Amino acid sequence: MEQENGVILIIEDDQDDSGVLLDIMEELGLKQLCRVFDDGDEAFDFIANATENIILILSDISLPRMDGLELKKKIEDDEALKAKSIPFIFFTAVGRQEAINEAFVAANIHGYFNKPADYYKMKEDIKIIFDYWSRSQRPSR
Repeated sequence: MEQENGVILIIEDDQDDSGVLLDIMEELGLKQLCRVFDDGDEAFDFIANATENIILILSDISLPRMDGLELKKKIEDDEALKAKSIPFIFFTAVGRQEAINEAFVAANIHGYFNKPADYYKMKEDIKIIFDYWSRSQRPSR
């Protein structure tokens, strides 16, 4: 897997889940710095003021203060942030079709994955996500 330089954001309020995601990324050999946020407000502040190249946002939907859908919509409403075309993926236990529809239509996300309970399936999903986005062409930032 080709490594793009930059920061990966994990936005997850469950510390066990964010710990598992970090373990999986280490097992997969991902060398990027990962920053973990447990709510959308903190994540947005970082995204809005980041000097680092954010290469991927992996977010839960159900978050305190500002949920994942609100976060993505706020990014879309900011022309400078929208122009960065940062891949935004939902990795969540919320599997309601209404949430999936809203995520793609209203929030313009780039992917939606239901968080599997099985560690190895979760690892497989994370590998798929990173393989895809490491190979995908994006506008220069």
